[in-house]
Amino acid sequence: QAYEERGTRLPYGDLVYDQQLRLGKAITAEPKAIDLYKFVELRDMTDASRNLNYIIGTQHQEGKLIYTSQGARLHARQAILNANGDIPVPKEGYLTIRNQRFNNNNPTMDTTYQNNRILSSGKQEDNPNFTDVIFSTAHQKDGQDASLFEVMVPAYYQYEGYHLTTQQQDPNGASHQTNTTITPGIPEISRDSFYTDQEQWLTIYVRSTKRDGKTPELYSWDYERNKFDKVHTIIPQ
Repeated sequence: QAYEERGTRLPYGDLVYDQQLRLGKAITAEPKAIDLYKFVELRDMTDASRNLNYIIGTQHQEGKLIYTSQGARLHARQAILNANGDIPVPKEGYLTIRNQRFNNNNPTMDTTYQNNRILSSGKQEDNPNFTDVIFSTAHQKDGQDASLFEVMVPAYYQYEGYHLTTQQQDPNGASHQTNTTITPGIPEISRDSFYTDQEQWLTIYVRSTKRDGKTPELYSWDYERNKFDKVHTIIPQ
């Protein structure tokens, strides 16, 4: 049976060998590849480590395939504040995920990694839906390496900040519907935080504005999306 190292069952990683076909034979268990997880070790049912080799006998044999998470689960959306009737309200937000290396407490940007995502967007009062943003953290070698979430601000809008909560403290992101406290700056979440908190909820806030008092022009959201889609995810080898 397969388990996440904190004890959560991963049934899609289970292995079953037919003893009638292999009775008396030596076999080596071959752990399955599971998206966003890495195999760590095989344990017996007392949680003692053991090797992957078995001799198939007449008695039922069990073991635990232990995996560690290498994934992040984020629920994100873009909320529009003070919507202006002359300015189109974007139905999508554009988020770029970057990797900041801890580097012995001397943070540096990882120029080999970039991950673009499209989010649900709407007026704050309409409570736009969250978009599931699930991605691998396998490129982060230090637990304090952080994922930075940068928004592509649409024309005639300005970035205000964000609201970030964990599933444990804020189940299903309930506080985001009525939140009025906005944190300035770029949101960032460490690999350890994703590992500990499992799921996180993020609202990005942008506010409508006019440039130099000019009358806003119609804006091509399709054009921005096309530009955004051309930038693919870049993952280091």
